[in-house]
Amino acid sequence: MATHLSVLARNVELDALASLFDFAIMRIFTGLQPQSIGMPETGLLLAQLQFNQPAFSPAQGGIIVATNILPDPAAANDGQAGWVRIYHADGITPIMDGACGCSAQGIPGEIDLVSIFILKGSIVACHALRIGTPE
Repeated sequence: MATHLSVLARNVELDALASLFDFAIMRIFTGLQPQSIGMPETGLLLAQLQFNQPAFSPAQGGIIVATNILPDPAAANDGQAGWVRIYHADGITPIMDGACGCSAQGIPGEIDLVSIFILKGSIVACHALRIGTPE
């Protein structure tokens, strides 16, 4: 028998999680995402974005949506964004890994970037980040 959470329970869980992202740092890398968040970063660092506070709007329907992720005004390197690791505001403690995507380019991913093709020195911005929990 599987466990199922109500929308109310999922919203409470997500609101607690959301506070970890206040002032968090999102680092975007080339290549493939490591198999677990405990593994070292892989690929070339392309850009670093930062969350504001609050990082997410209150949970609704078992989903939280990022409110304001500050862009990187000058990408560190050229490359195709493959994955991100999001760190607590301390810049050391990992919170989440996810795949990069771009809805405008028809590329799915947890992190919706303006473009997955990044040029050194260019502005790198994130359109959206949504996190949900299973029922």
